[in-house]
Amino acid sequence: MINSKFISFNKHCIWFADKLRNPNFFLYKGTIKNKDIGIVIFKIDKLFYNADVSISLHPDFKKKKLSSLLLKKSIKKFYSEYIYNINLIARIKKKNTPSIKIFLKTEFNLIKKKKKILNFNFFSFLKNERKKNNNIGVIIQARQSSKRLPNKVLKKINGFTLVELLLARLVRSKKINKIVVAIPKNKKNKKLFEHLKSLCVDTYRGSENNVLKRYYEAAKENQIKTVIRITCDCPLLHSHQLDKIVQFFLRSNTDYVSNIKPATAPQGFSVEIFKFSALENSFINAKKKYQKEHVNYYIHENQKFSRSNFVSKNLNFSSKNFSVDTKKDFKLVSSVFKFFRPNIHFRIEDIAVNIKKI
Repeated sequence: MINSKFISFNKHCIWFADKLRNPNFFLYKGTIKNKDIGIVIFKIDKLFYNADVSISLHPDFKKKKLSSLLLKKSIKKFYSEYIYNINLIARIKKKNTPSIKIFLKTEFNLIKKKKKILNFNFFSFLKNERKKNNNIGVIIQARQSSKRLPNKVLKKINGFTLVELLLARLVRSKKINKIVVAIPKNKKNKKLFEHLKSLCVDTYRGSENNVLKRYYEAAKENQIKTVIRITCDCPLLHSHQLDKIVQFFLRSNTDYVSNIKPATAPQGFSVEIFKFSALENSFINAKKKYQKEHVNYYIHENQKFSRSNFVSKNLNFSSKNFSVDTKKDFKLVSSVFKFFRPNIHFRIEDIAVNIKKI
């Protein structure tokens, strides 16, 4: 974050000492021949989805082409110590041309322009070499115009929207290398689009009613070969559960895998995984209206696709609906998050054990 107010040296020392004790604050110092050349700071947000990155170089070492090198080495070091995926964000004043050049040279992308500030991001999912060739991506289906509970994806629990909570719980996946939120491209979903931009989330905007087309175009644009379908009204879904189903899909050698036919977990923990080739086949051949409104109805109805079901032992622990479709559902899901607060990375097994207390 950029703060233009004057800060006294004493207050700065107190602030700095406090930050060094904070486990979500990472600072790296660059040295050359025992001389300090600068520092790079990573400040992780409350949801562990983004980390603000800033760099300061000693005046004696400016204009010596060391900034980009220090930043790259610091990012590599940060990723070796912070084991989870995280989105790196740089917020730079428009007038600060040297800093803009540094971050662009370090492969940050410009994602948002404000009046005085430019936002850049560097997404970490591709940092792991073993995942690069799989192109496994989550596409989250979201919209504001739900008929039963309008604007539910922007409703807040413990100060965070449903979409924020879902993103934070999925980002720690060890199997995926992309998350995209697919939303309708219209005025009704403008607030959702702006909210996602503020979170620096990859977003695809497409047809509202032809959800199959929206998924196909989002997957194609992002070069996703293995597509994971998740809906935004399931914020209790966690990366630990997701990774188990992804691993099952990779071993199954089938076109489609889910945990819903039959359901082996309560409603609200649904995951569907399918090959892009199956999605493309559906997009080309699905002709009926309901097949376009629902992403995988064409796959379910055609025997040419090989299918398998993931079974979670002892996890179908409740007949309650943990998918947020109504006010009653929202109250139930809120009670789960409040029970585990401040921990947002509880798993489905934890919910099962404590369901009578929630």
